[in-house]
Amino acid sequence: MPWFKVDDGFYSSKKVLSIPRTQRLAAVGLWLLAGNWSGRELTDGHVPAYALVEIGSTPKLRQALIEARLWLDQGSNDIEFHDWARYQPTRAEVEATREKERIRKAEYRASQRDKGGTDTGTPPGRGAESQGASEPPDPTRPDPTSKNSSTKSSVAAKRGSRVPEDFAITDAMREWATTNAPLVNLDVKLPEWIDYWRSVPGAKGVQLDWTATWRNGMRKQQQWATQAKGTPKPSDDWMNR
Repeated sequence: MPWFKVDDGFYSSKKVLSIPRTQRLAAVGLWLLAGNWSGRELTDGHVPAYALVEIGSTPKLRQALIEARLWLDQGSNDIEFHDWARYQPTRAEVEATREKERIRKAEYRASQRDKGGTDTGTPPGRGAESQGASEPPDPTRPDPTSKNSSTKSSVAAKRGSRVPEDFAITDAMREWATTNAPLVNLDVKLPEWIDYWRSVPGAKGVQLDWTATWRNGMRKQQQWATQAKGTPKPSDDWMNR
């Protein structure tokens, strides 16, 4: 199960403090439950109206989180988390990690059979404590018992990159935009988006999934275009709006 990550400075962030005190506790609780739901369902930060109702959302709390720019209004009472791909693991990343783990286990079991030994079902890296368990630890979770968990996390965090020099819009991305960002001129916005990310300094300009980051940017452009009745606002702040 993927983690839903919360920064240790979240409670004192400008966005949280902008929520009225009388609504803050309930709004943050709703934000947390919605993020947990999206992480479990692998929806990349999109939460439909029915799920919001199920976890206790109200129109007032939903609007408070939108006004605080923690959520984006997706219409039909759906919402989307602001900058999900920047702070949370995306569906593509989780599925890729799970597939690597599946392959690793399959290769280990095959090697055990080739040696004529007994397949214990325990791949390398899993101690005796995990044998006999009803379910092995989810590969997307850090192992709290591992002395090297912090080292592994730091290594994984370094796998991101700056925006590629040859980043281009694929046919699949255009097909996605037909449904999700029909008001956006992709070819006009692409160089603006690339220039923005190339100008972001340091670690803030490093992303794990640039296609997901591009989709998030196009969703914002679509939102602005919708609000302006078809005329997109200037896109001079792709990260924070």
